[in-house]
Amino acid sequence: TFTPVLATFLYGAAVGWPMDVATGIAALLGALALQIAVNLLNDVEDHRRLIDLPGTLGGAGVIQRGVLSAASVRRVAVVAAAVGLALGLPALIREPAAFAAIGGLAVLGGLGYSSGPGLKYHALGDLAVIALCGPVLTAGASLAAFGRIDPFILTMGAALGFAAVGLLHVNNFQDA
Repeated sequence: TFTPVLATFLYGAAVGWPMDVATGIAALLGALALQIAVNLLNDVEDHRRLIDLPGTLGGAGVIQRGVLSAASVRRVAVVAAAVGLALGLPALIREPAAFAAIGGLAVLGGLGYSSGPGLKYHALGDLAVIALCGPVLTAGASLAAFGRIDPFILTMGAALGFAAVGLLHVNNFQDA
C-alpha cells in the first residue's frame, strides 16, 4: 500500500504538479488503515470458514492460538476501517465526485475481498488485488494529493497491482 502511494507522490513531484501535502498524507494514512482492516477481516473470515486452523501457517495466527478472539479482531478491523474512511474525508472534500467513485471502489472492494461476497473465495481475489492495490490506489492517491490523474498513474498502478498479486502468490507458496 505504501509503495504505490509513494510512487504516485514521487511521479507527481517529478512532473511538477503542485501537491496538497496534508490531504496526500491523510490519504496515505487512510489507505494504510484500510489495508489493515482488510487484512484483519481476511484473518477473521478465513478462521470462520475453517481455512486457517490451529497449527496451519495461514493468517497471522492470533485467532488460532487463542491470543485474540475472532470478535475482537473484527472490532479492531472495524475501527481501522473507520479511521481509514475518516482520513479520506479531506480528499473527498477536495474532489467529491471523482474521489467518491474511487473511494467507494476501494472500500467496497477491500471489504468485499474476504467479507461479504468474499471475492477471493470465488476466484476474483487476484483481480481485486490488481485493481485495488494498483490503479485504484494510485488514482486515489493522485486525486488526493494533486487533484488529477493521468494515463501514467493508471499504468504505473497496474504494474504495481500485478506486483502485489505476485507477493500474495509468494506468501501462498510459502504457506503451502
